Amino acid sequence: MSSVFGATGKSKEDYSFLSKDIMGTNNCVKEASFNFMLFNPRSLNNKINDVMGLFQDKDIDIASIRESWLEDDTNFTTSIIKSYGYSIIHEFREGKRGGGTAVVFKTGLPVNVCKISTAFETFEYVAVWLKADNTKIILVTLYRTGNLTSIFSNELDLLLSDISAKADDFIIAGDLNIHFEKNSRSIKQSHDVFKSYGMEKLVNESTHVNGKSLDQIFLFSMNKTLRYSAFEVEPLNSLGSDHFPIFCTFYASLSGKYFKNIHVRNLATVDKVSFSTDLKDVLLETTITSNGFGSAVHNLSSACKSVLDKHAPITTKSISVVDKAPWFDKEYREFRKLRR
Repeated sequence: MSSVFGATGKSKEDYSFLSKDIMGTNNCVKEASFNFMLFNPRSLNNKINDVMGLFQDKDIDIASIRESWLEDDTNFTTSIIKSYGYSIIHEFREGKRGGGTAVVFKTGLPVNVCKISTAFETFEYVAVWLKADNTKIILVTLYRTGNLTSIFSNELDLLLSDISAKADDFIIAGDLNIHFEKNSRSIKQSHDVFKSYGMEKLVNESTHVNGKSLDQIFLFSMNKTLRYSAFEVEPLNSLGSDHFPIFCTFYASLSGKYFKNIHVRNLATVDKVSFSTDLKDVLLETTITSNGFGSAVHNLSSACKSVLDKHAPITTKSISVVDKAPWFDKEYREFRKLRR
């Protein structure tokens, strides 16, 4: 079951991920960043204060948590999370021990549930939208246990098909319990699914006490606008878990935006009756000279424009223009609709 807990009454628009200008002049191009943590604590319940202390020490903005061991939507653990200034979106195992996936983030950051239409049997997950200005990123926290079969690969393909139709930038982070360093058929099949969507495997270090990279992050960024810092795996901060926390910072180059002035008339507010009367009067007063056809057209145009200027004067408006990829055309948008 899913739950969102910890949101305050403040508007989401009041907050954003940390951003800075990376270009000046006329183009206002910015870069947003967020400090990220991936961790399997093997229960938040018995170490929540230690985990939240780690959040504060590392100034974590958002974290993917597996094996939360939460059994209901609101409880003592989620209350402590909120007391530290964080919120949680999570899938819990009602009345069952173990499992559970969660995204924990600083309260007020623009993080919202991302709905996936398909139900899955081989893994648990929670998906969220991260928004920074005009850029949207999907983050999926995934937890898989049990034997690795082709069913997982098929369900993974369905998941990636869904989110790739929704966003151009997405991250899969979780405890997959897959030894990607091995070359078995089932492991290769799973890895091939990720690669078929252009996803890059990011973690190569050992993330487990037994020396295995069971915790993994996959990244896809269509225009290479989503980047990451070097990963930091910290065995000394495992807090009693057999998994090590992983830290990094993600950087998103926001859509290039600049402003231009346009000239507009507010025709919607024109009184049609009054406009018609004034137009009739000015046309009757306009003298058609014998200086030729061109002169007559000029006089009529000037008379009509004077009436239009009176009822709907030209005003100047500044609008923002967002750069679009040249290949993002009508045909591409139609195919994305079909995939949905």
